[in-house]
Amino acid sequence: MLDYGCGVGAWIGLLAHAFQDAKIHGVDISKIAIEKAKRKFPTHHLESFDGLMLPFPDAKFDLVFSYHVLEHVDDIEASVNDIARMLSNGGYAVIIFPCGNDGSFLDRNMRLIRDSRLPTADGRTVLFFETADGHVRRMTSSDTV
Repeated sequence: MLDYGCGVGAWIGLLAHAFQDAKIHGVDISKIAIEKAKRKFPTHHLESFDGLMLPFPDAKFDLVFSYHVLEHVDDIEASVNDIARMLSNGGYAVIIFPCGNDGSFLDRNMRLIRDSRLPTADGRTVLFFETADGHVRRMTSSDTV
């Protein structure tokens, strides 16, 4: 299994517990985050990459897990294609990102907080806890389809 955008390994412990027989790999663009993850999870295969094409062969993984990553990548289509390339026949991609739908749970909660939506210089809107330069997009259900 692959944790795509694993950062410091926040989900690796849970994935290892849920899939005890799995060989877990994790990748991230941050070398510093990977070094921290390696200290916490020395038995797993963790490495940094350039954010473009992952250093794994086609059809290597039965599961690719990605939590709050695709809203940060410059070329989402290329990232999704690379994830698909690495999935084995019948494999699964579990991709989670914050919901950008108007009226979603996240949207309703942010509206309860004064000044929770902030405009950026390039015309996007971010939530108060996001950095303008870190989030490239807000994914809606339509975007996802």
